[in-house]
Amino acid sequence: MQYEEQYGHARIILAKVFVLLTLLDDTFDMHATLEEGRKLNEAIQRWEESAVLLLPEYLKKYYVRLMNTFTEIELELQTLCRHYQQESEWFHSSYIPSFDDHLKCSLISSGIPMLSISSIVGMGDEATKEAFEWAGGCTDAVQACTVVGRLMNDITSFKRGKNKLDVASSVDSYINQYHVTSEVALATLDNLVQDAWKTSNQARFHHHALLPLVKRIIRLTKSMTLMYHDNVDRNSSSRGNKDKIEQQFVEAIPL
Repeated sequence: MQYEEQYGHARIILAKVFVLLTLLDDTFDMHATLEEGRKLNEAIQRWEESAVLLLPEYLKKYYVRLMNTFTEIELELQTLCRHYQQESEWFHSSYIPSFDDHLKCSLISSGIPMLSISSIVGMGDEATKEAFEWAGGCTDAVQACTVVGRLMNDITSFKRGKNKLDVASSVDSYINQYHVTSEVALATLDNLVQDAWKTSNQARFHHHALLPLVKRIIRLTKSMTLMYHDNVDRNSSSRGNKDKIEQQFVEAIPL
């Protein structure tokens, strides 16, 4: 998203945010009990140091680090956490929401709106009030990025096979609501992804004043093809990215 030399500070901030959000997602999905998840959500909603007393020992250090990192964007973090908790409630009650309700929650829980805002922090003159308002409004390019990321993730995960700890995906919700085959559901979601790509491309022409920022969001969208290309989930299993990492950081560039 920010490969230019002058944005080293912004890259560091975004990397920290990405790691902490991944840990938060995995905590709700796999490690915390339902009650522990509720306590973590309560602590984040309260957003005060004394709330650390609510948490089990293994989450206390994480909560303190979270507070120190997210001071400037706590409202976005609280929104994200509420949606993680909602997914956890659905999972533990074996509830499959409607497709629309699923997207209202899972597009936020994808973390992409949060990353879009975080990417602005540390970018100097580009970090304007208008830029934050545009990213925070989750319009066009940001919304398209969330759709591409969420649905490509769900399509790939569904084709790989459901894990017993996985919450119902958007594919499951579509099948359950409309009583269609998995093939029809996957084709429908793939069409939504294609429409989102069109929206992403059109955003370049609609926001000339914010074009540098729009390009960064589009780069994030493009990264989804790296993570989910050929129905391989390289986000959950980074071994699939080994060759790409070696090409970019280990092997010499031929001249």
